[in-house]
Amino acid sequence: MDHIGQLLRPTNSQTRDTFGLQTDARHKNHLGIIHGGVLTSLLDQVIALVTWQAVDRQPVVTVQMDTRFIGAARVGDFLKIRATCATRPAPWPLSTLKFFARTA
Repeated sequence: MDHIGQLLRPTNSQTRDTFGLQTDARHKNHLGIIHGGVLTSLLDQVIALVTWQAVDRQPVVTVQMDTRFIGAARVGDFLKIRATCATRPAPWPLSTLKFFARTA
């Protein structure tokens, strides 16, 4: 995440499943919108953090991640992700995400 920027997280214990990223010019592609690779990297990082916590900090990897872009995020947007991990019987926990962009 060093190249993307600081991953933000509320200190309120009721919203510990929520993460955010403030976008800026380094995140844009040649079309002037936030690069899809930034979005998927952010999603993957959040999936890993939430799943890691759910399985008592055991090592985790993303085996499959499906993304569907239904809109564009723009420079200055605040990206907000709400994540949950539904632990299932071994060997695979399942994490789900809801992803929102607040426009600048």
